[in-house]
Amino acid sequence: MSLLADHTMKRPGKATGPYIIVRLRGGIGNQFFQYAIGRKAALETGSQLRFDITEYSLYPERRYALEHFNVAGDVAQHEECASVLWPAKEFGRTAQLLRKVYPFYKSRCAHEKDWAYAPDAPRISRNTYLDGYFQRALIPLSIQNTLRRDLSLKRPFALSRQKTLSHIERARSVSLHIRRGDYLKPQNLASYGLCSPDYYLEAKKRMEQDMPGAQFFVFTDDPCWAKDFFKTSGNLRVLEPQPDGKDHEDLMLMSRCQHHIIANSSFSWWAAFLNPSKEKRVIAPKQWFKAANQGADHLMLPSWILL
Repeated sequence: MSLLADHTMKRPGKATGPYIIVRLRGGIGNQFFQYAIGRKAALETGSQLRFDITEYSLYPERRYALEHFNVAGDVAQHEECASVLWPAKEFGRTAQLLRKVYPFYKSRCAHEKDWAYAPDAPRISRNTYLDGYFQRALIPLSIQNTLRRDLSLKRPFALSRQKTLSHIERARSVSLHIRRGDYLKPQNLASYGLCSPDYYLEAKKRMEQDMPGAQFFVFTDDPCWAKDFFKTSGNLRVLEPQPDGKDHEDLMLMSRCQHHIIANSSFSWWAAFLNPSKEKRVIAPKQWFKAANQGADHLMLPSWILL
């Protein structure tokens, strides 16, 4: 189904669009999903793509990451947001109230109500402001070649990662992502939980059966835990997180592996997705969310193996 909808909205003054403006939030994996729906909508409507990054001034523990990639879009200027969100000047309480009261404004300021349950993607016209996570595999799949071009690094890997890349390219490489860190916080633990040790053992065993001679490269925010857990594995290397804050390079380094064992994380989801090989094997956790009634079928690709 097309994302397009035919509705117009008059505004005073000369329009500076048309624009699709995406409110970015969260880490790099979330930003990629938000970019995907914005890019698709911009292509379908013939609009310019802009990113509202004001969220990152409020929550400095996260950073705007798309600036490191060859994306087809720019950071939104205040007047561009105002032209789309009029009569509100920026996203906030006024825009939220207008969305509740005026049906035309609700369609123009598209809000995702419950991302974990994957409601239908919004219908999008020109001059629309998108607010949500939009984590659905069908959206990036529909423009996958475009996204693989856009989501390429502007600059080469740092020297330390270039050395790791040379090892990855010489091996029958399998990325294995273990996310603990922020997932150990009570609110995240309640929503997501952690992938179990049994999941990783079974996934590694399955890869070894299907890919004799596989070499595993572990990407993790908890290398001490990973080293202790895999201390008897001779075909595995735990990569130490770099202190330079270049998470975007880590994701792209992971994507250069031939095969993938991902965590319940959009970070490794995108690493597996951006690998263009038709021969790749991807193993993903069947239970993505902690709650048993929250499925993740909308995130899984048909070729992926669920454990």
